[in-house]
Amino acid sequence: MVAVLPPGSWWRRRSDGGICLSSVAVPLLLVPAGLLLVESSVLQSLFQQRYVLYGEAGVALLAGAGVYRIGRWLAGALRRPELVLVPGLAVCLCTLLLQLQVQHGYRTPQSRAYNFGGPAFYVGSHARRGDGVLFMSSFFRKAELGYPEQFRDTSDFALAVPPLDVPYRGANKPLPAVLSLMLARRRIWVIGYLPSPTLPAPMRTESQVLLQDFTRLKARSYRGMWLTLWVRRTSTAKRSAPVVVVPSTVEHWGSFFGGKRNVNYDLDSSPVALTVPGTVAEVGTSNSTQYALLTNGGERPGPPQSRCRGPLAEADQAGAAGRLASTAA
Repeated sequence: MVAVLPPGSWWRRRSDGGICLSSVAVPLLLVPAGLLLVESSVLQSLFQQRYVLYGEAGVALLAGAGVYRIGRWLAGALRRPELVLVPGLAVCLCTLLLQLQVQHGYRTPQSRAYNFGGPAFYVGSHARRGDGVLFMSSFFRKAELGYPEQFRDTSDFALAVPPLDVPYRGANKPLPAVLSLMLARRRIWVIGYLPSPTLPAPMRTESQVLLQDFTRLKARSYRGMWLTLWVRRTSTAKRSAPVVVVPSTVEHWGSFFGGKRNVNYDLDSSPVALTVPGTVAEVGTSNSTQYALLTNGGERPGPPQSRCRGPLAEADQAGAAGRLASTAA
């Protein structure tokens, strides 16, 4: 406020031809935020704090100008030119003393929403060579990204694409592959959510495997996450991973004739999606029905059709076999 008090001239040029500080600092502070606020109240909301952070430079300029003006008033009142520096020094000293403890607190793990260092260092000091680590939500893989040396003895067996290629989180392998790898591990460290059947998929399925086939030995709570250690039960060492049904989609369209002479059915002129409960190995038709052979050996009938297309995958389970049934009249 002091910086823009009279006789300061906002928009007049100085006697030497330059522009006064206030005429630059005030628009820099108000215009970007004001435009975004007006636009967000009329059209789509675009206001984000990070979009106007550069406007804080206007605050610093105005604060510096105000402190300098106070120093000039003080020096003029006491007729001692050196006192022009006193307000600036006082403000800097008070700012340092008032913010020192706060800034120190911001730099401790307790100030963060998530304490990634705590579980990382605990794993680093207690893990055995060959232990597996499972992040219950790939968001918590940031612990490994931030402290890679603490995971040198463990294996992130669910990881398919490293975080350097998919920033921060990486990408996991398909769920059936992860479940099989879980059962191949003797000890698994779990970082993130506490395993529970109430978690959303796919964490719910991973939790069910842990609760059914493993025993929890350790559980430690950190800010924003849990660290648990699970050891596989001996009696389930050779149990196969549970079958995970992944739906797939095929499409049908065209003209088909069947039960009645000179009557056409399924007259769709463009593909119509049809979801089946499993991976499709093969499709086929009879004179009345469409069939999709699933990789688990099952058959799924559908509406009549003349042509069919979709993600025809090879059978991915051992022993999957079957044939397309025919219901020709």
